[in-house]
Amino acid sequence: MRTTCPASSGLLFCLGDFFPTLRRVHPDHGLALLFSTIQPPVIKFRPQTSGGITFSLIGRIIMSLIEGNNKNNTNNKTKETEVAQMQINVDAHMKIKLSSTTVRPKITLDKISLKTLTPGILAQEELDRSVLLSKEVLQRMVNDILRGGIPIPVHPLLRLHRPKVKIQDRALLLLTNVEFNEPLIRQIVGASLDIKKGV
Repeated sequence: MRTTCPASSGLLFCLGDFFPTLRRVHPDHGLALLFSTIQPPVIKFRPQTSGGITFSLIGRIIMSLIEGNNKNNTNNKTKETEVAQMQINVDAHMKIKLSSTTVRPKITLDKISLKTLTPGILAQEELDRSVLLSKEVLQRMVNDILRGGIPIPVHPLLRLHRPKVKIQDRALLLLTNVEFNEPLIRQIVGASLDIKKGV
């Protein structure tokens, strides 16, 4: 990411367009963003009629300039210099789909707010505008990351058959039939018998 993105660069997402003060003070620099949570994220489980699964997060984003990564740099050394910070608050809700091996969540961002911690570089008005412009982009990025699903930690000898999720008050109930992985069991038993026979 960069503070200045010429039209010829072909970049579709330029932070300098969201934060013109940063672009003016530090033009033509690479940018690195470091995210950390201020408080542990909170996930609440409620029946769908009471809101379903909700997610809230309070974090801090540190923005650093990357120097030394331009074409004129011959020693390939880069230096990061912190220039700005902001606090981010996120409220979202999610839906979950299950297969026999993975959980596939889909997140909808209900609210994002940014608060500047360095008003000389990140003006609050710019942060407020950037939220309106970037909400859909961030939601798409998060769901693209989650699209592959999260593996369910099930022992290889077992298989979940037609799992379903039922959301209860402060709980998530998994309903499923469990099947044994018979081919793997036969393979293990056969290998054990071969060892006993000295094969």
